[in-house]
Amino acid sequence: MWRDHYESQKILDFYFNSQRDPKPLYEAKLLIIGEGEAGKTSLAKKLKDEAYELELKEKSTEGIDVLPWEVPHLDGTPMRVNIWDFGGQEIYHATHQFFLTKRSLYLLVAEDRKEHTDFYYWLKVAETFGENSPLLIIKNEKRGDPFNIDERALRGEFANLKDSFSTNLSTNRGLDTLRSEIQKYLSSLDHVRENVPSHWADIRAVLENYSQSRNILELRDYFDLCRQNGFSDEKEMLAASQFLHDLGICLHFQKVRFLKKILILKPEWATGTLYKVLDNPDVKADFGRFNDDTLEQLWDEDDESQMRDELLQLMKEFALCYEIPGCKGRYIAPQLLEKERLDYPWDDSENLILSYHYTFKPKAIFPQLIVALHEQIEQNCRVWKHGMVITNGSARAEIIEDDLYRNAEIKIRVSGSNKRQLLTIVGHELDKINRSYDRLTTEVLIPCNCSQCKGSQNPHTYTWANLNRRQANGIATVQCDISYEDVNVRRLIDDIAEPQPRDDLDKMEKVDPRQSGATASPFSPTINIYNRNDNQPMTTNITQNHHGSGDNVAGDKTVNNYQAPQTPEAAQQIIQELLKQLKIDEQTTAAKLQTQVTFKDLEWQQTLWAAFKNAGPELAKSAVGIALASAGLPGAIAAAAFNVVVEGVRGGLENRGALPPGDDENPFGEPSF
Repeated sequence: MWRDHYESQKILDFYFNSQRDPKPLYEAKLLIIGEGEAGKTSLAKKLKDEAYELELKEKSTEGIDVLPWEVPHLDGTPMRVNIWDFGGQEIYHATHQFFLTKRSLYLLVAEDRKEHTDFYYWLKVAETFGENSPLLIIKNEKRGDPFNIDERALRGEFANLKDSFSTNLSTNRGLDTLRSEIQKYLSSLDHVRENVPSHWADIRAVLENYSQSRNILELRDYFDLCRQNGFSDEKEMLAASQFLHDLGICLHFQKVRFLKKILILKPEWATGTLYKVLDNPDVKADFGRFNDDTLEQLWDEDDESQMRDELLQLMKEFALCYEIPGCKGRYIAPQLLEKERLDYPWDDSENLILSYHYTFKPKAIFPQLIVALHEQIEQNCRVWKHGMVITNGSARAEIIEDDLYRNAEIKIRVSGSNKRQLLTIVGHELDKINRSYDRLTTEVLIPCNCSQCKGSQNPHTYTWANLNRRQANGIATVQCDISYEDVNVRRLIDDIAEPQPRDDLDKMEKVDPRQSGATASPFSPTINIYNRNDNQPMTTNITQNHHGSGDNVAGDKTVNNYQAPQTPEAAQQIIQELLKQLKIDEQTTAAKLQTQVTFKDLEWQQTLWAAFKNAGPELAKSAVGIALASAGLPGAIAAAAFNVVVEGVRGGLENRGALPPGDDENPFGEPSF
């Protein structure tokens, strides 16, 4: 996010301006995007060698191909260009967010059947992932007939669209002009002539040499190579690998837990290996279902077979697949699921309904949501490409996206009891996904609860932003456009959302509303807590105080110095924030959960106990359920989780002689586990 980028830029600026024999790297990344069979691969090969003879049926790119190309900079210096040729089929769109980067020149290839190219989609993709990287439209006139597009309208909407050029790759008509213009735009990229220390250039050459014989380098080995080539500080080593990642020389996903420990030296090897599975005819025929035997058959080459577990984890991290709960070794790739909506019973009385509206919805968002919520999919099977039904106790949620990317919608409706809790879990996961796209614009639509709309499947809706502004300005009501009744703003919000579960305080600080188009939602980290008496926003004034060692049984990163919560809502939020610090996974049992709570540090236990008492039994139970469910607590423990936590924290305080007077007995009821 923005603050990570800012810190990385400070490191880059420091080292680029250092006096350690700096020199320009003269390297750039050229990304070729567009529909399948538009001529992207032909263009890539023609740029490298204009004498290349096109094949009658050029083989479509599977995943990504990376081709090196040397072209002179406008100042005469040789410039290394990495041409990234992206497969255009929809299955490959799932990885766009990982490989479409800033510091690049984009070429959008369109062939002369202009109806075959969705210009808005591809321009929006480049704008979303490429920041302000320039883009050129390349009109590939395969049939020799010129064709026109409404460039004026496109330029009015997309500032990154710089120009368009026509060519016929089979005859090379217009190719010289095109090569010359590409050379000019590549030369004008700001970073190409940035000075980097000589040892940065040295490690770049070392990695390229290593890539001739290996595909992956472990982080510790990369650090060793850096030390051998003049590096001394690991922060600088990571800044260098991030810079090389941006240029497409290697891949180092520093913000992804599993992937930060490796550098992928040949990006095309990684994507090609993953798409061996997703492009497999048998996997496609079975609508994305495969198992360990499938992987053993498909990943049978040396590196693939040795790194099978890592490659599978890579697919999971990219949200390209998930393991079916209770079916070890069996997986589903959500992008390949059936398109047809499933049949299932649904009680449409008293549903909670919420919608997320997108100006532009990347095609990977809904598969990512399926992966995020896969453990709660009803019967492990009520899921299809554009929808799913999930459960949490007696609550059921139906989540459906429309098959659009422009002015698109994801609609959620929830039935049963504890509806708000399940809706909060879904909204929290969707917000996390939305926030991972820096330039995404979303709008949350809240249903009206007036006498006419309440219980309707098609109620009038209000935007969350509008309701939030009304609250901030002390306006207590809003008029329904259907019944014309005045509706209480606070109750509209309370009907939908539990006080939201915070993901991670450090991550929250990185969300910059000035740079992210994502609108806050009832479940997002920017939610205000309001005092019911005066309707004025209040803050919980949470500050961080990290202390302790890695093996400290009390917890190595505890959040202290909370103000005593003044309202039940504030107490509920603090409960969720504290419980997010627990280590929860699919192996967590009630006994393990209680042990963790019992041995947390004293201030954590005292704050949680006070928050429980201020929230009251019902709100406290709700807060515990939301926090632990979103952290991954197995469903079998969820029903007993509140009493498990209460007994754990009470026991910890009692052992330390810190239990408040009068609390010798559990004030929240007897344990149920």
